[in-house]
Amino acid sequence: MKGTPSTCNLKCITDCEMLYISRGDYIRIFTEISSWEKFCRVNYEKIIASNFQRSNDLISLPAEKRYQKLVESHPEIVQNVPIQYIASYIGIKPESLSRIRKKIS
Repeated sequence: MKGTPSTCNLKCITDCEMLYISRGDYIRIFTEISSWEKFCRVNYEKIIASNFQRSNDLISLPAEKRYQKLVESHPEIVQNVPIQYIASYIGIKPESLSRIRKKIS
């Protein structure tokens, strides 16, 4: 977004398709397609709201509720992602997540 290299890296743990757009093409789309700005703004707002909710959940919900919320909203993640990544995402150790999963089932 700022024209500098990202400090983040992505590692895919399942098969996926990734699309790439250069900064120049991204800026060109903004100037040529009027609805693109609204599309991006709406998506940025969703991302900000989602990040706020996740941060709030990490602070205010017990681990079991965070896991249940993840299962309800994204059951495919529980099916396809290794337990250590799920545990990290909800802010607990894999051993704790194993206990939670055993308790729930």
